[in-house]
Amino acid sequence: MNHTQHNQIVNFIWGIADDVLRDVYTRGKYRDIILPFTVLRRLDALLELTKEKVLEMHKKLNKMKIDNQFPQLRRVSGYVFYNTSRFTFKTLLNDPHNIRINLETYLDGFSSNVQVMEHEQTVLEVNVDQGECCLIIFIGAGLLYGHVSVFHFTQSGKEHGNTV
Repeated sequence: MNHTQHNQIVNFIWGIADDVLRDVYTRGKYRDIILPFTVLRRLDALLELTKEKVLEMHKKLNKMKIDNQFPQLRRVSGYVFYNTSRFTFKTLLNDPHNIRINLETYLDGFSSNVQVMEHEQTVLEVNVDQGECCLIIFIGAGLLYGHVSVFHFTQSGKEHGNTV
């Protein structure tokens, strides 16, 4: 990442704080919103290019009644994680009246090594166990759902490189 890209990301994040979070949360709580949504958006961007292939494979495996779909879906996604929800950050915005339930469906679609849970605090935890990445995101109850649109931007994982 060059200096210009770094500055664009920093400006984007501070723009969220200025435009969306100010007067809603105290400064100390900004990280409770920005960090989990930044990570989720990054995962979404990485999976964007293979989303349809993962959904097709998931449907095929369900039809074949295969319970352990992890290896096949992981292979199709190209990463150690995947998402089987029909939603992406972009499509979540198509139904603002049902954003909460659709976001929950989206979060539930992640593979078991990406766990997203509501909790009284927001905590981001990344575990690497026996070569497998396990990402746990605790979402502060009721804090994040209105901020999906702020974190949706058009850049895909390929444009940002493929490093999580």
